[in-house]
Amino acid sequence: MSISTGGRIAALCMGACCLTAPSVSSAVRAELDSRTSAWLYPVVGRDGIAVADTFLLQSRLRLLLHDILPLDEGDADPTDDQDLAAAASLRWFYDFGVGGASDPDDPAFVPMLERTTLDVLFAYIEATNLIGGTLDARFGRLVHSGPLGWRSDDGLLLHAELPRRAKLTLLGGVENLRGLWFSASPFSPDGIERWDVGGEAADRYYRRPERETVRYRPVFQGSVAGRVGPVGYDIGYRHAWKSLDGGTGESLFGAEVDAEVGPVSGLAGARVDLATATLADVLAEASLGLAGGRHRVDVSYEFFTPTFDLDSIFWAFSADPFHEVTAKYRFPVLGPVSGRVWTSFRRVQEGGNSGDAEPVLGPFSDLGGGVGLSLRLARLVSSARWKVLRGTATSLSAFDLTTRVEAASRVAAWGVASIWQYEDRPRAGYHGVGGAGRLGVRIRINPELAVDGELQVAHDPREGTTFAGFLWLDLGAVL
Repeated sequence: MSISTGGRIAALCMGACCLTAPSVSSAVRAELDSRTSAWLYPVVGRDGIAVADTFLLQSRLRLLLHDILPLDEGDADPTDDQDLAAAASLRWFYDFGVGGASDPDDPAFVPMLERTTLDVLFAYIEATNLIGGTLDARFGRLVHSGPLGWRSDDGLLLHAELPRRAKLTLLGGVENLRGLWFSASPFSPDGIERWDVGGEAADRYYRRPERETVRYRPVFQGSVAGRVGPVGYDIGYRHAWKSLDGGTGESLFGAEVDAEVGPVSGLAGARVDLATATLADVLAEASLGLAGGRHRVDVSYEFFTPTFDLDSIFWAFSADPFHEVTAKYRFPVLGPVSGRVWTSFRRVQEGGNSGDAEPVLGPFSDLGGGVGLSLRLARLVSSARWKVLRGTATSLSAFDLTTRVEAASRVAAWGVASIWQYEDRPRAGYHGVGGAGRLGVRIRINPELAVDGELQVAHDPREGTTFAGFLWLDLGAVL
């Protein structure tokens, strides 16, 4: 396999991190930490049969370098000086439990379940306070967020200060997609996969000739953010080109605003898929705090319709857009105990399997609500919640109990128990009662060393009873 553009960028940034590592006489600040994890769990198929028992060993290493350029001791504010920083995070895992079956007819065969891989989560060089402090530049593998959601791209990111306290952000490069060398990003568009075709199962699963070569998707993104009085805003646009024919793969516009005036605060946002002329989602929330925040009323409206990149396989599946209105009230009960009540109204509209659900109340097809109690002490936090949602498209009720205890200054334990009853009415046979539980502990041996462990069990009529175990080892140092 040849090294991709993302791999070259990541390798370049990793090399820069090594070249700029601090010496004895340097003022460079370095932060180094790692997390090593051991996971043991079954991979369960749709028929409820475990097709693979997974024992996964994963390790993540992160290095941050600050103040690479020497400071001018005569400056009144050193934070205004030009500076250079570097950062990188690598993740490696090996699956000891995969049986290695390559025949799709073998019950142990699990498509795309790799035995080992190396990911570059992020790796970049950053220059700050350029051009009189008006420009910051970051180059490499970048993870960023905004009104268009979380993304991972390989390229150049620029932050420029504009008049009236506004900031312009521009990005250009290629998307970090699964299948490119050193690429396994959770922040790439759903359904966009790129990998080399190989192995005995390739002919059955990947027949299209264009799948035989790893390909790239150029991308451009820009946004403007700032504040006008009490109102903040962030407006962005993203365009990606298909790797196969150069046509539009994604054209997305998004905007967010927020404001706070006295005890009232609110936010609103929307995203529009311009490539398909679809309103992807809308969110509006308002909150009123009373009695110093001890009483709080929240009202929200959400509209969501699944939209995907034009390269995505998920366009082949139907989906149901929905509207939902929720009202919540949080209030004190007694001492450290507080309560919450809420109600929700949902409408599932035509667009998928369920059709246009029959209304139950006004325009709404589903009604629900819930109640919760929370206890908050110095070393104990616990909450219990019950909720129900019923209607022509949904049938769900659930209860959960969560507790976290700081048993000592260096020991913490937590537990979660839940039970639910559900019925997925558009899909016959998807109903029943299930439950799950988690029990974990964290021990901090010293400021640089901690160990976490957790056991999980879950039961569902579709999958039976499954178990999972996790163990984490955290190491960190500031040099």
